Amino acid sequence: MSGESISINTVYEIAKEYFPEGHLRVEIWDVGLRFVWETADCEGSAFLQQHLSHISDSTIRGFLDAETDLQDQ
Repeated sequence: MSGESISINTVYEIAKEYFPEGHLRVEIWDVGLRFVWETADCEGSAFLQQHLSHISDSTIRGFLDAETDLQDQ
């Protein structure tokens, strides 16, 4: 991304698409984003380590796609 930013609301809404049930927390760190989830079936966390100014909606979707594929295995 070049000078654009993504809102925390957008980050949360994207994450909620991947974890619609249970509890979801998104933490903003100086070196990236941490997603923490807990459902009736599973719980976990994943850290997207990338400079905040380089995180876009497609970056988040690609990261969560990979994480949810790993959870299904």
